[in-house]
Formats: sequence, structure tokens, C-alpha cells
Amino acid sequence: MRTVDAGTECGREPAPLPGPASKPQRPAKEEILETVLASEKAFLEEGDVDAHLAAWTLDAVLIRARSQQDGPYDVKVPVDKLRPTLRIIVARETRRKVEVDKVVIDVKGEEASMTWRSASSEKATDVFREAFTLRHTREGWRVYEKRYWPAAREEESGERHKFGKASFEEADRQVERFRASGDERNLLYALFGAYRFREALELARRLVSDGSNVDSWLLEMHAISALMMGEAEEASASYARAKEVGQP
Repeated sequence: MRTVDAGTECGREPAPLPGPASKPQRPAKEEILETVLASEKAFLEEGDVDAHLAAWTLDAVLIRARSQQDGPYDVKVPVDKLRPTLRIIVARETRRKVEVDKVVIDVKGEEASMTWRSASSEKATDVFREAFTLRHTREGWRVYEKRYWPAAREEESGERHKFGKASFEEADRQVERFRASGDERNLLYALFGAYRFREALELARRLVSDGSNVDSWLLEMHAISALMMGEAEEASASYARAKEVGQP
């Protein structure tokens, strides 16, 4: 007896064999959290800037701020200027363990937003609130804006400092006190601590160019102010000069 396929015997193509079951698509919120958390850990825990920014779009921007709302002291650094400054930072700092909580994700079509509280620690622990906006691309969800602002700092001793509207108002008053007194070195320090990085860099540039009383502290303040503004070459040159000045 001859055994034949029923489809072939009747002049039809045989039905195709079923393929392997397709992998179900991950929920968007799960992918977003996993992508962004891996990106942050790559930077803070591993010092891998390229892996960190691989989760960002080419037109992404980092916003350093004092609160979640737009403010006059916000600093926006595009990703092409951010990359070299982050490389300088990871070359100079030790790795930090990062943990997040209070995660809120909202997905609307091809756009999404996420906020969380991030705590990174090495000796002291710094707590920031961070807000991400993302878009869905062929490669998956990618960050095109990150905004962060300080929430608290806990010293090794257990002393805790909180940041918010009241603390920044006091920081601004401190700025004005030093400005009025003419103490420009403490003014520089106060401006940086008040997250007024643009003004800090302008003042640091002037003090360094004056040529008088230029020491390693002033040069390093100039460098970190430049880093916050995305000026990698300026920061690198000032760090190099600080090293020379600091040598006996």
C-alpha cells in the first residue's frame, strides 16, 4: 500500500510545518526599566561611558537642575559634549553602587517617561531624583532626555543633608553674601554648591585668567565647573595645570 500526503495527492501544496513559537514581546515598561537601569549601572558601577550612552539617542540631552521644574539655572548638555566629559569623570572617580526606587513609568504610544529616586554610594551616599523621556526606535526604547536634581546627601558619619526649595533659597542667599563681601573664592564655591554652574564657570575663568593666587584648588574648581557645562577640553587643560601647580 502506498502512503501519500493528502495535499499532494489532490494537486495542492502540503501545508507548511508549524515553526517555533515566536518569543512574546516584552511589556514596554519592563523593557524601559531594564534598559535605563543597565545604562546607569554601566556608568556608575563599571565606568563604561559608551555602554551607558548606547541607551541614548544621538540627539539626547542631559539637564542638570535644581528641581523637576524648569528653572533659570538649568544646564543642558547635548550627548556629543556629554560623552567626553563623562570619560574624564570616570577616569577620576571611584565606582559607585547604585540603587533605585519609587519608579513611575508612563507609556503613550512611541513615547514614554520615567521617574525614579536614585541612590549612589561609595563612602557618602548621594540621592537624586531623575526624570527620563524616551522614544521607541528600531533598537528598542532609547533615552532622549534625562533631567536630574539633588534630593539628599548622607555622609559617612550619618549626617544627612536635604535639598529642596528652602535649601536652594538659603544657598542663593549665601551666594549674595559672598558677592557683597568681595570674597570671590568662597563665592565660586557657593555658586557651585547652589547648582549655578554657568555662573561658577564664568567666575572660575576670570579668576584663573587673572593670574594671581592661582592654586590647584582654584584650577580644580575651574575644571569641575567646566565639566558640569560640558566643556571637556577646558576641564582637561585645567586639571593638567592643577597637577603641575601642585607639584613641589
